[in-house]
Amino acid sequence: MREVIARGLIPAAALACCALLYGQEVIASQQWLPECVGRLELQLPGPAEQAAWDADEVAKDIRGDLGIEPATRYPDGERTFRVNLSRGPSLITHPLSDAARTTMRDAVNVRMKKDVAMLKARDGKDVYGDRVKFERLDWAGQTGKAWRIGSQLSAFTEVGKVGLWWRLSNRDGDVAAEQAYFASAVAKARPRDPNVVPTMPGLCMPYIFIPDDGVAPRFVAANYRLKGQPDVIVGLEDKSATPLDLRMNARMRDPEGVSDFFWTARYQDREEVRSIWKDRYRSITIAGVKGVESFVRLRREDGTIDHGYLIVALGSPGTGGSSSVMLYVIQRADFAKKASVAPLDQSSFLALAREIAASVKIRNLHH
Repeated sequence: MREVIARGLIPAAALACCALLYGQEVIASQQWLPECVGRLELQLPGPAEQAAWDADEVAKDIRGDLGIEPATRYPDGERTFRVNLSRGPSLITHPLSDAARTTMRDAVNVRMKKDVAMLKARDGKDVYGDRVKFERLDWAGQTGKAWRIGSQLSAFTEVGKVGLWWRLSNRDGDVAAEQAYFASAVAKARPRDPNVVPTMPGLCMPYIFIPDDGVAPRFVAANYRLKGQPDVIVGLEDKSATPLDLRMNARMRDPEGVSDFFWTARYQDREEVRSIWKDRYRSITIAGVKGVESFVRLRREDGTIDHGYLIVALGSPGTGGSSSVMLYVIQRADFAKKASVAPLDQSSFLALAREIAASVKIRNLHH
């Protein structure tokens, strides 16, 4: 798989020049603003749009009317690259209108009735054939509902202006422990305004913050589109470092292999991807974790040439590296052109991406 990213389109020396030589004054003059993802913090060059889920699509998902999980979108409805919120809220909406809030609450009532009817139709047995019962849970607050059928937990609540929906099935795990974790998370979830970075232990997510003990497992990812330079997409993932699974493909046990997988399989919104650097990967440290960086040229289906920058750093459990970190900065020239903004040139894009990467750190906490 690694060989798919072709070598040596542009000599590395040609790119070793740039401090912060942005092609557009709008970026150079912006005030950098803080953001946070999971237990990490980063700086963005000016205001950015946050990716989250569309309320109408989430309502359809709750009712069971979608065949696949809805995509994340920016506030204008433009589809985004994947955002992940596992072991935590599954879906967080953009701020809700009164109509959307009513639609979501109605969808929750529909889903609860469907689950009860399905259990009755199976004569009190779940999909595994185990005899279970429907339990209404009381920890979703006045604006939400939560219930459990055997090992399956479902909950919806409103946190400030947004809706939060998740559904967990964990038959092989500790159901009681999972229920206790999610009950605490939903009860403690609080609104978080853009560019507000809490200083207490917990997880930053789109629009919300969930206080916790500072060590609970997590896999949180967020995605931003810069308002002043809309061709620049920034994604950051913060994942608990876990012991290597020897059953895993050997290439996925090192940052180079994970990077290969990202460019060749995970990121599909391109016709071709080619390495710009002769040496595809360079060593780098992000948030105190050692990893590798890569810089690629992306050719879109319409022939547009964009650029992509990626850092993958895999933490080592028990040796001080509690996080595995992934940062990607991907260019979408079409977003900039739609906003009548000139896309960044190659050197300016790389300089900006590296400046963002240098800002990523573990959040400063005050217990």
